[in-house]
Amino acid sequence: MAQLVNKQVAGKTPQNKISATKIAIFYIGNPSRGDDGAACALQAKLAQSSNNLAGVIIENQWVYQLCPEHIYDMEPADVVVFVDATVRFNHGCKLETIIPTESPALASHALSPNDLTGFYESLLHKKPPPCLLLSIGATEFELTEKISPMTQENIHMAEDMLLAFLRKSARR
Repeated sequence: MAQLVNKQVAGKTPQNKISATKIAIFYIGNPSRGDDGAACALQAKLAQSSNNLAGVIIENQWVYQLCPEHIYDMEPADVVVFVDATVRFNHGCKLETIIPTESPALASHALSPNDLTGFYESLLHKKPPPCLLLSIGATEFELTEKISPMTQENIHMAEDMLLAFLRKSARR
């Protein structure tokens, strides 16, 4: 499983680092499957545009899929955001609260964000940090590294939405 982890600390002073909101962002998808790479494309855009955010520590992780061991990456965070392409809608993006699955079953090694937060509760015996899902509308999942024009527009909207959320979440 491919995984890219990088920590991005916004703000210049040690005080910002101590009091900063810790946000774990999981970018889920396969950039070799067309629009399924939308989250990866968003991560690349945010790497440039989120440098000026004070009061936030962002831990970015790109993964093909969520696995049970990701609960340990969630544990130190104040907030967790999962970003993924969706076929539920074609145009736009949506940021919604994740409700943990009450009794998640491990039927495969790939989990939904709801199942992962359910495993967090059952294995760590505590509530997970607040978790959100940023869904990006997508339509084309062929073997290509090209993202469709509509999904590219959706990625721009998702960038604006996520940056607004990060600014609102920053501790001052």
